[in-house]
Amino acid sequence: MDSFRKLVKKYLVDSDKKILVAKINDVEIIGMVSLTFLSRLNRDALEMYIPELVVLKKYQNQGIGKKLINSCIAIAKEKKCHRIRLESGNQRKNSHQFYKNLGFEQNTLSFTNNLN
Repeated sequence: MDSFRKLVKKYLVDSDKKILVAKINDVEIIGMVSLTFLSRLNRDALEMYIPELVVLKKYQNQGIGKKLINSCIAIAKEKKCHRIRLESGNQRKNSHQFYKNLGFEQNTLSFTNNLN
């Protein structure tokens, strides 16, 4: 848990990164999305990348993920990003449909070389 706290603190002091949370009664965190703004050599505008979107199982299918993504979209528009990019594992068919319903389209292949 300490290593996670350190990662979150490091994330929060980086001006190119943000974490948005969904809470119940302003106390219990039930969902979160992390985002980072990337400079690209082939674009003048930033790209928003969303590495994590998590909603506790108990609260899924209640519009929380949609609200978090819509908040990301609003921030990306405010910062004049040229696009929002995210990844979703091949097996996550329900997540793929969720993103499509929010206006995302699959348009790239992602390749990974795990080094550990």
